[in-house]
Amino acid sequence: MQYNIFFVSLMDAGEAQEELNSFLRSKRILAVEKVFVNNGWSFCVEWLEGGKAPATAKRGNPKVDYREILSVEDFALFSKLRDKRKELAQRDGVQVYTIMTNEQLAEMVRLNVEAVEELKRVKGVGDARIQKYGADLVEALMTAKRAVCH
Repeated sequence: MQYNIFFVSLMDAGEAQEELNSFLRSKRILAVEKVFVNNGWSFCVEWLEGGKAPATAKRGNPKVDYREILSVEDFALFSKLRDKRKELAQRDGVQVYTIMTNEQLAEMVRLNVEAVEELKRVKGVGDARIQKYGADLVEALMTAKRAVCH
């Protein structure tokens, strides 16, 4: 069964944010949408009742906060790549990680990829994914770079 719930937190409400994060960690989340409304964010969370967080989250694969690892500019580029990846995943009806992982997107930014052929330098990205998604991701990255530089 799937359920929806809305959380609204004001921008400076750290306790509400931690409560939301705790809730999200305890459920098997199917989708999250956020919209800025008036003075805060509104979240629509869809989860599977009785489902727990994926086992991989418990096996010692620490969650990486790329805001801490990447510069402000690089994180902005990384975020644009994640948006494009989500768009591509929805278009093709696949999970986002089948297109590229967060680690691979961050590596694209760190390596300053500017051409599809350069994706071969990103660990774990093979010819099939390059052929299917490379042009879209590189274009999104280059567009984001132009926006950040101006």
